[in-house]
Amino acid sequence: MHRLHRLEALTLVATKPTGTVDAATWEDRTATEVANVGGGLFRLDPPAPAGRPGAGHSHVMAVPGSTRPPRSSTQADIRTDRWLRHGSTVTPQPDADVSALIVAEVLTTDPARLDEWDEWYDAVHLPDMMECDAFAGGTRWHRADLRDGSVNHLTIYEIAGIELSEAVSISAAIMPGLIAAGRKHTCHAGGLTMALTRV
Repeated sequence: MHRLHRLEALTLVATKPTGTVDAATWEDRTATEVANVGGGLFRLDPPAPAGRPGAGHSHVMAVPGSTRPPRSSTQADIRTDRWLRHGSTVTPQPDADVSALIVAEVLTTDPARLDEWDEWYDAVHLPDMMECDAFAGGTRWHRADLRDGSVNHLTIYEIAGIELSEAVSISAAIMPGLIAAGRKHTCHAGGLTMALTRV
């Protein structure tokens, strides 16, 4: 796995089974295709149902420096999004063996206050989240091609040494206290988008 704090750019490659083959065959063929890209492969928890439109994607890869997806096949829909390093990075466990990721889509509800929200995220929110001891690292990213009406910022939290479900529970449990302490920006929106476990 390429630790995300070492990267300046990444491509998130998401694949979804089309339902044309059985699950085991699709897993094998998908793994073979994405292995050639050189990124870290993670599986959604729980997986998206095969062939169900709009159900999300079953795998996501963090691919360093890649601008091309793995070759497509009849077994999987493949979607890519290119992201660039943005804002703060916190890596309390820089050599950790990452076993899972939490990908959070985040944004400000008031575009006129984007800079203020961005500064708060770096100085307050990311450090607050990292202090709960659920994560081995946290990185911020913005979409390489900013899109009107779309979420253009991600935070990716790396998990090591504990189960994904435990990390989700720990990080969720601190939010009421942060809100009560006035440490949530009034224009902040977003949250857990994908919970991913290492394949």
